[in-house]
Amino acid sequence: MQSVEKTFQITRADKLTKQEYDVQVGCLLLNDKVSFRMQWPQYADLQVNGVPVRAINRPGSQLLGANGRDDGPIITPCTKDGTNKITLTGCDARVFCFGVRLVKRRSLQQILNMIPKENDGECLEDALSRVRRCVGGGNATDNGDSDSDLEVVAEFFGVNLRCPMSGFRMKVAGRFKPCVHMGCFDLEVFVELNQRSRKWQCPICLKNYSMENVIIDPYFNRITSKMRNCGEDIAEIEVKPDGSWRAKAKSENERRKLGDLARWHSPDGTLYESGSLEDKPKAKTLKQIKLEGSTEGHTGLKLGTQKNRNGYWHVSKPEDVNTSSASRLHERLEHLY
Repeated sequence: MQSVEKTFQITRADKLTKQEYDVQVGCLLLNDKVSFRMQWPQYADLQVNGVPVRAINRPGSQLLGANGRDDGPIITPCTKDGTNKITLTGCDARVFCFGVRLVKRRSLQQILNMIPKENDGECLEDALSRVRRCVGGGNATDNGDSDSDLEVVAEFFGVNLRCPMSGFRMKVAGRFKPCVHMGCFDLEVFVELNQRSRKWQCPICLKNYSMENVIIDPYFNRITSKMRNCGEDIAEIEVKPDGSWRAKAKSENERRKLGDLARWHSPDGTLYESGSLEDKPKAKTLKQIKLEGSTEGHTGLKLGTQKNRNGYWHVSKPEDVNTSSASRLHERLEHLY
């Protein structure tokens, strides 16, 4: 059994000048594996000025799970002017810290206003580097310990723009800045749901952060902003390893309806000019093969593959590849196709 008794002061001036505030008591488990959450000890018994206050909404014997959150009860009705006494007892061998604070409930819009603007939370270059790493596959540097000698990289990848919580296309693309993945969520939906769940938890990787880590993704938010006038069924884009993108069309008729959105855009959202490399007819590069070097001093060799007029696969070789290396690659590609 553990028991602690403390006192705190509330003056009449506090009540007059801070009428919009409430008095809240909270408790934290020291060295909790889940950061930024409230947790009370088992069989918690809380009293304020002799008045029992319910601290937890779970059975006293039940431990809080990794996805669980305890509440911080509002004790304003139990307080009085002057000295107030608070007592907490529990049957728990772990070490806790509890305290009393003045709190003010913020509206949804006030919370959204606290999140940095698009250009203040993260620069486009950092967001683009993350997208290129995720779409290109693996780390920024070649992985010499890869299980396979051959790594196949597609010309472009489909990316879904639907919020993982609402299922609708994101209006404002939000994310937690420390996350390494490129997945985002609808910022307003996330904050609104968080009012009930009390979790500042990434819905994609399920890691816990604080509200100060929430930012607007400058790469994906530019895309969702351009797609605001599209139908809700248009929720996918195609992204190249360099970060270029276009809206995904399921048919030629849908491509015509999308207009410029169905054409390739640069990572910053500007449209490639007509007649540029992106719009010229060319043999379609279906795959890219990367062969890892066998020694530490060699870098990965990347080869493009495409069909010629006779329907056979053709390998475009860099000039500095010797004949023996090229022949070995041809042999391996014959087994692939």
